[in-house]
Amino acid sequence: RDLLQDDFLKVGGTFMIGLYLSGFLVSFNNPLIRRLRLFSVMAVGILMMAQALGRTHVSLDLPVYNTENHLAVIYPLISLFGCAFYWVMADQIDLPVPQLKFLIHGALTFIVALPLFFAMVARPFPPSGVVNPPVIGTFCKWFRTSNLMMSDAPSGVAWYGRKPCLWLTADSQKDFLAFYDGYRVIDGVYLSERTLDKHLVTEMIGDRPKNQRGWGMLALQMMQKGTIPRDFPLQKAFAEFMPGQLLLVDWERWKDNSKKE
Repeated sequence: RDLLQDDFLKVGGTFMIGLYLSGFLVSFNNPLIRRLRLFSVMAVGILMMAQALGRTHVSLDLPVYNTENHLAVIYPLISLFGCAFYWVMADQIDLPVPQLKFLIHGALTFIVALPLFFAMVARPFPPSGVVNPPVIGTFCKWFRTSNLMMSDAPSGVAWYGRKPCLWLTADSQKDFLAFYDGYRVIDGVYLSERTLDKHLVTEMIGDRPKNQRGWGMLALQMMQKGTIPRDFPLQKAFAEFMPGQLLLVDWERWKDNSKKE
C-alpha cells in the first residue's frame, strides 16, 4: 500500500508520473516500440513486486533515496513514453498563433523542473549534521583501501573518504555478527546523527524485539557504562565528536601513524 500511495508517485521526483504512465496508452505503428512498451509495463510490475517484498531497514532509514528504490531504474524509460504522449497531444492542439506552442512547451518544462529547483534552493547539500565531510575525512585517513567499513551514511564515506563502505546491518548483534563471522571482517563502524539523533522509545527501543540491540542502543549503552558491550567485536571507540559522530574500530588506529594512508 505504501508503495502505491507514496513511492510509486515519487518514482521520478515529480508529480508528472501520471503523464508519463499515460504514454503506455498510445498506439504506435512501429512494432519495435510496441515491444518496448510491453517490456516497460512488465518491468514496472516486476520491480514494484521486488521493491515491496525486498524492503529492509534501509528503506526505513532513507524512505525515498536508497539502494532499494528499484523503480528509479525504469523511470528514464517511462519518461520516454511520457514525452511521446505529450507530443502526440500537442500536435492535436490547434492554436490561433502557432508560437503559443513554444510557451506551452516551456511551461511544462518549468513544471517538471520545479521539484529539482526547490530541492536545490530549500535544502542544503550535503544535509547538515548527517553527512559531515571533515569528520568523515578524518576517520577515513585511519583506514586502508583494503579495509571495509560499515555506516549509516555509506555514500558519504565512499565519496568524502574514498573508502569501501556498507550499509549498517539491521542490528548490532545477530545480523552484524553473522556478517562479521560468516562473510568478511568489518574494520570500522561509523555512526552519524542519522542513528545517534533518534527518539529513544519510538525508534531505539519500541520497534525492536527485546533480544535485538539496535545501533542507537549500542551507542547509548557505551555512553552510560563507559564501555562497549563484550559481545561486539569492535572494542575501541573514537568519541571526540560525540554526541553526533561516533567511530567504532578494532584497535586504536588514530594512535598509529604508520597505518595511515
